[in-house]
Amino acid sequence: MPGTLLIRGGRSLGGTVSIGGSYEAALTLLAAAAAAQRPVVLHNLPSTRGVLRFLALLSRLGHRMENTAGTWVIEPAPTLPVFPETDSGTLRQAILLLGPLLARWRRVEMPLPEGGVGHNQAVDLHLKALSRLGASVAVERGRLLVEGEKLEGTEIVLDVPGFAATWTAVTAATAAKGRTQILGCSRQPELVDAVTLLNCMGARVSGAGTERITVIGTGGEELGGGVHEAVPDRLAAAFYLLAAAGTGGEVKVKGVIAEHLRAVTAKLEEMGVAIRAGEQEIGIRVAAALHPVTVRTSFYPGFPSFLQPVMCSVLLAADGTSLVSETYREGRPLHLDELQRLGGQISQDGPLAVIRGPGRLSGARLRAKDAASAQALVIAALMAGGESIVHEAGWLEETLEDPVGHLGGLGAAVEWLEKPGPEDF
Repeated sequence: MPGTLLIRGGRSLGGTVSIGGSYEAALTLLAAAAAAQRPVVLHNLPSTRGVLRFLALLSRLGHRMENTAGTWVIEPAPTLPVFPETDSGTLRQAILLLGPLLARWRRVEMPLPEGGVGHNQAVDLHLKALSRLGASVAVERGRLLVEGEKLEGTEIVLDVPGFAATWTAVTAATAAKGRTQILGCSRQPELVDAVTLLNCMGARVSGAGTERITVIGTGGEELGGGVHEAVPDRLAAAFYLLAAAGTGGEVKVKGVIAEHLRAVTAKLEEMGVAIRAGEQEIGIRVAAALHPVTVRTSFYPGFPSFLQPVMCSVLLAADGTSLVSETYREGRPLHLDELQRLGGQISQDGPLAVIRGPGRLSGARLRAKDAASAQALVIAALMAGGESIVHEAGWLEETLEDPVGHLGGLGAAVEWLEKPGPEDF
């Protein structure tokens, strides 16, 4: 991902930042629109690189769309969408279309996800759920082919409460005949948000936000259109709260749902940070040295895996030894070597990161490897003395909308040396 950032660290952040719609909710709402027979109107979608890439994919699949002042109108595709050969980033997003397209067209053909069937646990969860509904799954010429002309309601037990797999099971079940019970579901707010849109479109789904979701299938009756506003982005809000904590600042984040951030704010309070949660806003103030803590990532409502790298950066400012363990995302720690370049006393033992602070961080040349590591490195560079250069910094805009502008508004000295263009997503 192109892009280079210059960061002059050592400043405490202060001020107010407003949060828009959720990146993950936006992708899922757009995927829901692929199941509709009529136009779907979506408000509050963030203009992040990931969302723009997904919109471009929908366009290539035959959907017409129009954007007016941040409101997107998605028209249904007139014929069975044909997936182009695409990059791995787009393909990871495209899996969200598997259930909606099967519900709409009863057939999906897409490039085989990385690792292939039987070698990618996340993908296998989707296919296992679809097979339970009566869909056939095959691999032909390196492409995944799923057909489900006559889906039947059933009981589906998800081995892990994965967000995307839950979404696939729910959306495919809307086209099945009869009742489907899905156990072990994701409880994420973004799933609740997307199910709300599905019900607006004519689906009958209950239990979203719990471990058990019930779907009364249409048995062939197609879904209509709908109007919906994306839920606020809890992970974007967490980024600015954690940036304030790491730099010893005082920041108010507006436009959020405090309950969605409870795992993050509870951990910040344990670190000695003052938290003020109000109606649609959270305030944070750091008045003393941060306490070391133990963090264990988990599925929602636990501490988000995506924020694990970011928390590692913040804990470099804590007075003592902190432990951060990754419980379900293999290979997530892609950033520890970069934090060491800044002078961070941090080591890795399998899924466990051991962080010793507070240390003196100094500016360095860094390289982001994904969206989560980009956020972690930017916060660490803000905490460090001197200048840092972050390469591959376009990852910062993958899930965040105008992060450099927002950080600048909070007093950070951050500027693009090389800003990635629209063609780079």
